[in-house]
Amino acid sequence: MAFVQHFFSYFPQFNPDPINDRAWGKGFTDWDLIRALPEPQRDSFTPQLGYYDPSNSEYLNTLKAQLESSPLPKAGLMVYHYHFDGVFALSGFEKQLLAHPNNAPPFFLCWANESWSKRWIGLPGEILIEQKHKADAELIEAHVSHLLQFFKLDQYHTVDGRPLFMIYDSQVSLALPRVLAMYREFFKKSGYDPLIGVCVGYPQPSTQLNAYDFVCEFQPRFFFNSKSSSVLTETAARLKVRMPKLFEWIGGQRDRLRGFEGRRSFSYADYLMALENGQMESALRSIAGKLPLMRSAFLRWDNSPRYGDRGTRVDHASVAPASLSVLDKLRSDDGLPLLINSWNEWSEGAALEPGLLEHSLRADFFQALGKFPTL
Repeated sequence: MAFVQHFFSYFPQFNPDPINDRAWGKGFTDWDLIRALPEPQRDSFTPQLGYYDPSNSEYLNTLKAQLESSPLPKAGLMVYHYHFDGVFALSGFEKQLLAHPNNAPPFFLCWANESWSKRWIGLPGEILIEQKHKADAELIEAHVSHLLQFFKLDQYHTVDGRPLFMIYDSQVSLALPRVLAMYREFFKKSGYDPLIGVCVGYPQPSTQLNAYDFVCEFQPRFFFNSKSSSVLTETAARLKVRMPKLFEWIGGQRDRLRGFEGRRSFSYADYLMALENGQMESALRSIAGKLPLMRSAFLRWDNSPRYGDRGTRVDHASVAPASLSVLDKLRSDDGLPLLINSWNEWSEGAALEPGLLEHSLRADFFQALGKFPTL
């Protein structure tokens, strides 16, 4: 019998960091975005635990207990990892994983390898810290040594004995394939051969993914982009990898114009239909080519805490609970887990951890995913 293992994406933006201190003010975290919401709206973006600090050791115990008592009690976490050519950011939660591994849930890391900017307030050219992907052997070796601390933990997720490691964006730099080859050499010298995958949120040629071992469907971004013109999204994908600063500038102008047009809204019913009729999988397979595909699912999205009137939301009107049963057909290839977005991405309105207000379809979503036997 085949099994599915579920991993929630995990967002560590809820403890202060010097980079954010310089950009937004001392002590800033994403909780400040939630606190700024009007009171009737705020409760929909607030966890039952309140505004917790993931760098707190007591929180790790609570988190593990929450996961084990959730409708998917064997689920783990895909933890976003921030490293900028020798500079680490938002590492408080990671430090707790290393300091208290016995209290940690199963997890693996996803390197969120994009530059930080003020794009969400309409200033994409104002860079907080740039991700250059330097082909610098000393920097790469040091980063590999850091990552190996996690790979060596019993709680770190492996597939066929290989640690799972994800790259968030393949299109941020033309140098990335060369840089990843250097990473693989240093991993190999240390006796490790991680399974390196990449998130895919845009249509792109499969030839751009030759540096990876598998492809991860990244939702809901892939769904959003699949609703746009194929010519437009393919052009955007090419522009992003060749001229990333111009891509960000155009994106910033688009976001500003969106303030006059109103918020974008996508139908969750359309997402379920694309799963039901196979369009989603067909599009993903054409991108993955011969690479194994890691599937993902999401329930909710509303990034108005970040973008305000320029935000994007998912509408669940006319979605019958029974229609979510299509989710139990999602299968990843070759023993890869199923990714769920997200455990705690509150500022994007995607969180599925217990909240002050429970989404009306949350229980049905988990029930559909839990129908298939889990590890």
